[in-house]
Amino acid sequence: MGEVRRVYVEKKKDYAVKAKELHASLKQYLGLDVESVRVLVRYDIENLSDASYEKALVTVFSEPPVDDVYEETLPLADGEISFSVEFLPGQFDQRADSAQQCVKLLNEDEDALIRSATTYVVKGDLTDEQLEAVKEYCINPVDSREAAADKPETLVMDFEEPADVKILDGFKDMEEDKFKELYDSLNLAMTFKDFLHGHQFAYFNIHPICFQLRIGTFGDLDPHEIHFGNHLILCKLSAIPYFLYVPANVHIRSEFLHDIPYLHQ
Repeated sequence: MGEVRRVYVEKKKDYAVKAKELHASLKQYLGLDVESVRVLVRYDIENLSDASYEKALVTVFSEPPVDDVYEETLPLADGEISFSVEFLPGQFDQRADSAQQCVKLLNEDEDALIRSATTYVVKGDLTDEQLEAVKEYCINPVDSREAAADKPETLVMDFEEPADVKILDGFKDMEEDKFKELYDSLNLAMTFKDFLHGHQFAYFNIHPICFQLRIGTFGDLDPHEIHFGNHLILCKLSAIPYFLYVPANVHIRSEFLHDIPYLHQ
C-alpha cells in the first residue's frame, strides 16, 4: 500500500451552514460563550496515484467554488481547539464509500482506500468540562467516537473472526437480576427498560441480534409472528413505525402489517 494522504475540506464562510447552525446550538442549548465554530470533512486516502489524487482533490473531495482545502495539516488560529469524530468500526461510512466509488471512475485500475471523519474547530474561552460538553453534543456514542488526531500509517483494517452467535436458553424464564446481568454483557443500544419490555412478550428462545432488531418496533397490540430462520418470535406492536426495515431472511405474518410499508434490507 502507498502513503496515506490527509485532506481537510471546509465550506467557505458564506456556505458554512452546518458551522453556523452548530455555533447557534452551542450557545442556545449549552449556554457556552463560543466565539466561532468551524466544521470540516477530513479524508484519509491510501493507494491512490499522484495523478488521480490531483484530479480527485478538486472533483471528488471538494468543490473549488464553495470549498477551501487543506492538505495534510489543518491551520488553527490562536484560541482554536479541534477534535474529529469518526464512525465506529463496522459502521457504514457513506461519505467514504461514495468517494471511493467516484475515485474508481477516475482510474478503474486503482483500488483506493478512503476513510472520512468530521473535524470540529471551536474558538472560545472554554474549560475542560465545557469542551467535554461540546464533544458529547457532537458525538453520538451509538455509532461514532472521537477519532485519533495522528494520521495512521495505513488504512488497512484487520478484523478478528467473530464468534458464533449465542443461543440464549431459558430466556423467557430468566429472573430480573440475571436478566440485568445479561443486558449489561450484551452492550446493546436499547435501554434496559426496552430490553425488559421485550422479555415480557418473548415466548421462545431468541436470537439476540434478531431480538435487538425487533425491540422498539413492537408493544401493545395483539401478538404477531416473526420468523427468523427456524426461530419464531411472538411479540406485540406498539408505536406503528413509518417504515419497518426487515432483514431478507425474516418473514413477518400479521394482519396488521398490510398498512405498514416494510423494506427488506
